[in-house]
Amino acid sequence: MDGISSISLQPIQNLDGLFRILAAKETDDLHRINVWYKLLEILRVAGNQAVCIDQSVCDNLLSRLLVSVSMVDAVEEGIDLFGVAFTYCSVNESLQTLVFQFISQLEENSNLNLLFLKTCSLRPHKDHVPGFYDIIFQLQTFKTLDAKVMRFLDLNLGDVILNSWIPSWKSWIDSFRNNCKDFDVVHFLVQERILIKTVQRHELDMAIANFQVYPRRLKALLNIKTEATQYLSLKFIRRSLKFFKWLNKDLQGTVISFSSNSMNNHTFEQLFHDNGEFYLQVIMEIVDHPELELLEESHLLLLLRVSLGHVWEKCIMSNQISEVHHTLGKMGTTQSLPSLINLLQYILSKYCINVMECINNGYEMETNSLWYRQLTNLAIPAWFEDLSPKIPPVSRAVFGFDDNRIEKGQMINSFQENFSNIFECMQLTLSLNGALLTYYGNIGLNPLCLGSQAMSNCISDVQNKTVSMHFTIYFVPLFTVLLLSQKLLETDGASRTFLNTEAALVDAKQLFRQSIKQIECIIDNHGNNGLYHLIKFVSQVSIESLLFQDISMIILRHIFFESDGQWILQLCLANELTTHGLLDYIVLWNDGSKLYSPFFTEIFKQPQPEILRKTVVLGDLFELLMEKTKQPSKEGISHPKVRSKFNTNASSFVPQDTSMHTRTPKKIEQSPQYPVHPSLSSYGFKPVSVRTTSGVSAGMNTSFADCFSGVFNSDQQSKAQMVQNWSSPPPVSQYNQVNSTKLVNTGKSYILGGHNRAVNNSRTKSVHVDDFEQR
Repeated sequence: MDGISSISLQPIQNLDGLFRILAAKETDDLHRINVWYKLLEILRVAGNQAVCIDQSVCDNLLSRLLVSVSMVDAVEEGIDLFGVAFTYCSVNESLQTLVFQFISQLEENSNLNLLFLKTCSLRPHKDHVPGFYDIIFQLQTFKTLDAKVMRFLDLNLGDVILNSWIPSWKSWIDSFRNNCKDFDVVHFLVQERILIKTVQRHELDMAIANFQVYPRRLKALLNIKTEATQYLSLKFIRRSLKFFKWLNKDLQGTVISFSSNSMNNHTFEQLFHDNGEFYLQVIMEIVDHPELELLEESHLLLLLRVSLGHVWEKCIMSNQISEVHHTLGKMGTTQSLPSLINLLQYILSKYCINVMECINNGYEMETNSLWYRQLTNLAIPAWFEDLSPKIPPVSRAVFGFDDNRIEKGQMINSFQENFSNIFECMQLTLSLNGALLTYYGNIGLNPLCLGSQAMSNCISDVQNKTVSMHFTIYFVPLFTVLLLSQKLLETDGASRTFLNTEAALVDAKQLFRQSIKQIECIIDNHGNNGLYHLIKFVSQVSIESLLFQDISMIILRHIFFESDGQWILQLCLANELTTHGLLDYIVLWNDGSKLYSPFFTEIFKQPQPEILRKTVVLGDLFELLMEKTKQPSKEGISHPKVRSKFNTNASSFVPQDTSMHTRTPKKIEQSPQYPVHPSLSSYGFKPVSVRTTSGVSAGMNTSFADCFSGVFNSDQQSKAQMVQNWSSPPPVSQYNQVNSTKLVNTGKSYILGGHNRAVNNSRTKSVHVDDFEQR
């Protein structure tokens, strides 16, 4: 994913110049828009830090921005810019006065209000209403903010501002902000129906933005012990923990204290101590337990979301990637940082695929009589599981959630919230992977470089396997995420998940963009080596599933013909091995469509071969499947009677054949016959009846020793010598000449107990016991 360089926070205290340009009436509209983009890049790094602004220039900032975006050609991207600016001003305590000034002007200036209604109503009504912090999360992974970003995300914030955010702000200003003397929390909750409103995420974000200005009112709310208010308090706290950076110090302390008491767990107190090991341990816990039912692990998912957010801030915003590596090294883990992130990405994406598959197919079975025609198959190849490590990342498990009350109750265990956390965690893992790859490329760190010394064939084989495994660690999670993303994009986000359709579509586009960027980073770091292994991996997964074949073509077309400068195309042409590998893949899957045409014309410099399309009647295929092959008659297969060493139904254990004194029985020569339609009996397996009282079938054709007769392929001379040594008596004659027909009292009358079908399964006495009786 795009890395965000560490931006100095010094300009936060000296932005008067930017604010004066934005407030000036004579400023050009395009220039004002570009300055706002620069200001937003600073604000998203600053978080909730105080911004010094002169009150004389803040009266018309948002109103003049609205006029400017209405005058440019790209009005849709402009209104999204206005919505993003409105968002950052709403969550920053020192900039909320800009929001109040704009709302006041809408009520006083009819022309501004009319322009606002006209501009925000250009696009149709939007069902999904994102919150302030949802917008912030979607924007934080971009390196820069510009019109391209707004066009890519297509947030459609005009209707959201007009019908949701502005009315909600008016309600909070009248009942919460302007009521300072006789404010009563219970009366406020009942009168404004806050318990009902905060079910919607944008209303919950509005409550966080307002309560952080009045920490005492929040404490009064949290102290109410009724079940309804406790539900609101838990939702408020969980939402605040995910965006801890955007809270002021007072609210941070209140959130940590309440979460520790209500959840009966003090893990979130590590947020104050900035313990890097704690966050990495949370990631290791998921990697160590990939079988967890994540939708039921609300507390663990929240911890993971907070931990990944902290690692992301430290690696990308603070540019402390080396410190994170150092912390991980001190913990003595068996996995590197990229390996942990990739494993976590694979676990989360695979879990989402399984959940989506279950939801979609289950819904169709209930409502559609032809459900079997619409079944999806998003199964990933079985060999993807080889990526999972055989040993845990650390020597012991770190967490235990048996005593957490929040996990046992159903009050806050929301599948929708948990699924949203999983999607956000996937975006953070992709962003972290992209930042790590960019960092390795900038410092020239190549984990596959073993020096220029000559290597033996054995070391060379090990290196080849290591290189292949290194790229597999990246490609397996990437293609799993792309499978999930492509499924959502094909249905325009309408694939049934726990997410809203529009939110799922935005998340899917983000996952696809980040995955493509990560692939480009891998190729940029490793050159033709990375590109060759990508083509090799694509060829392998395309045979496994046609879904992966479609995804592979989308990836190849994007990186070769849609990336900046087409540098990957030039890289491919410079290496004959990579070019031949790509040619073999394109020729194999070429169906004559325009999708494959650029590969032939621009890379291989040859016309696209014409593909003959044939029509096949399904009935012909059925005849091939149902064709009966003549089976050999059972009489033609001879089953020689295999001699058993002991007659288990004898009155005592007397060897059935006195000639069988050797431990190695004679091998029965039998020409193998392989029937066309083999049954279980053809391989020596027979069905066992449930009513059989004996554990061993008396009619078994092959003895246990014969099963191993073909395993040892020694020469005939050695074999005969062994048989002779075992058959010939030892030189001692007095104690070892034992009568083979000597009867041994096995206690059969007691063991059988009168049952005719019972088999004597008692053992013979050892030769030493018999000799002792003779003496």
